[in-house]
Amino acid sequence: MGRKLRKPAFALVAGAMLAMLIGSAGKLVRAADPVPQGFGVSLHTDRPVYRVGEPIPVVLEIFTRAEVPIRFDFPNAQRFDFIVEDIKGREVWRWSWGRMFAAVLGQQSLGSSNARLTYHGDINASLSPGRYRIRGVLTDTLRSAAAILVVSVE
Repeated sequence: MGRKLRKPAFALVAGAMLAMLIGSAGKLVRAADPVPQGFGVSLHTDRPVYRVGEPIPVVLEIFTRAEVPIRFDFPNAQRFDFIVEDIKGREVWRWSWGRMFAAVLGQQSLGSSNARLTYHGDINASLSPGRYRIRGVLTDTLRSAAAILVVSVE
């Protein structure tokens, strides 16, 4: 959980290296562009290719350059999720499956004094060889934001 991963995020989309973010309107934006709500999202791993059975460490970061604080509200203790889909778009694994989260409302803020929220997780799925899309999702009740990347398992 505490290991540091190299940047940039790896995303193989249409044969090019590209990181994508999805804002609340479902609009795709580049990783360097803040989502219109005043914050951006990035997702990265330590490399683009993994062996079968090997854990995939993932980091989801929510960031802002805004001076005005942005408050995120959560319906429970969960702040993020990682979702793995196969090449056909079928969900094959979710970080939150089998986990329990305290049923308490929560808040976190971004602003000039805290410009980045970072969430770490490992994908410990039994993935067959192939390509997989990983979505890192912020579980805020009012905003929808996710970063997407593609990794290969060999």
